[in-house]
Amino acid sequence: MKQDLNNTTISCPAFIKYKVVLLSKKSGISNSVRPIEKSILAEDINNTTDQMLNCDKYDKLSLDCNVCNKIANNQKKKAQRHFNVKKTA
Repeated sequence: MKQDLNNTTISCPAFIKYKVVLLSKKSGISNSVRPIEKSILAEDINNTTDQMLNCDKYDKLSLDCNVCNKIANNQKKKAQRHFNVKKTA
């Protein structure tokens, strides 16, 4: 089952906060033409997904938590393609 950040409803307040951040950063990547800016935003996504994956309220028996983890891992993988952009001056 594919987990889509845009169409997922989880009642956890932490997920709601992280979802807003992720959607904002993803929009920034989509709208940017500068590779370095995309790299910075991708790093922000990576940091946010790390916070999601290290949630202190994680319950392995909770469907919401499992879906949140799948979304975080998926977003982390997508952000990786924008890492390691070299600065040119």
